[in-house]
Amino acid sequence: QGKGSSAERARSLLGEMSLPEIERMFVELALRESGGNKSRAAELLGITRRTLYGRLARFGLLEESDHPPEE
Repeated sequence: QGKGSSAERARSLLGEMSLPEIERMFVELALRESGGNKSRAAELLGITRRTLYGRLARFGLLEESDHPPEE
């Protein structure tokens, strides 16, 4: 086993990234892994499509052609 706590290992891997930066990184990664398929990206992240669209809007990642899910 490695030295240090889980928090210390995570801190060393993620450096000085803030939580929003980490969240954006995972959203972008899920979109790449899903080939841009937002339903699949949301599934990979364990969130709803509605939540994913909220994150995309917050991070300025929505495209004009994106249509958020209906309520």
